[in-house]
Amino acid sequence: ANGHISPSPGDYLHPPTSSILARRTSVSAESIAVDSEVNEPLPVYPKTDDQLRRIRASIANNFIFRDLDEEQETGVLNAMQEKKVVADEVVILQGDVGEWFYCVEAGLLHCYIRPEPLPSTWLTGHGSWDKFSQPEYHPDYGKKVAECREGSSFGELALMYGHPRAATVLAIEASTLWALDRITFRTIILKAAHRRRTMYEHFLSSVPLLTSLEPEERSKIADALVSRVY
Repeated sequence: ANGHISPSPGDYLHPPTSSILARRTSVSAESIAVDSEVNEPLPVYPKTDDQLRRIRASIANNFIFRDLDEEQETGVLNAMQEKKVVADEVVILQGDVGEWFYCVEAGLLHCYIRPEPLPSTWLTGHGSWDKFSQPEYHPDYGKKVAECREGSSFGELALMYGHPRAATVLAIEASTLWALDRITFRTIILKAAHRRRTMYEHFLSSVPLLTSLEPEERSKIADALVSRVY
């Protein structure tokens, strides 16, 4: 509108570079046949009422466990197994594939993060790497970022998918942990959800108001139902 303007060479639209094709790292988890005929019993490890209370308190505010129903929560608590570690034992190693979630029954553990990239010999445990000497730094594992004491928990992302660990967790003193693996957790959650959904669909098909709905419409309502216990 204000006359001819000749753009400078940097103003022209350039062809896309290879970076435009880059994708964020994808994550995946194992498929579990929730409706298979094989119904293997879920693991149950005995615990005292006091231990159950402490485990329940340690996971109460964790986003993964916040919306579990009573059946799922009971299965998760029963499936947790006791694990004792000694001082200076590495419970989780940064960069390793995560498969376990832990609640701290007793003891003290520290979490460390080492700047990326990790040395090529890091996960094999061989070779040497640069040492850290600043305060709040472990000589091998990097900067201390958190402490895990009685009633705390760590490693929850491993329950959703086998993503590399973001930090190293080291036992500072002899500690007692409760551990839950990803396959057991997903089996408990998915099978309980499948049973509940099947129950909801049977129930909805008997409601006179909903008899005119197609099966897929009834299925959407089943997905939207939320149970309340009184």
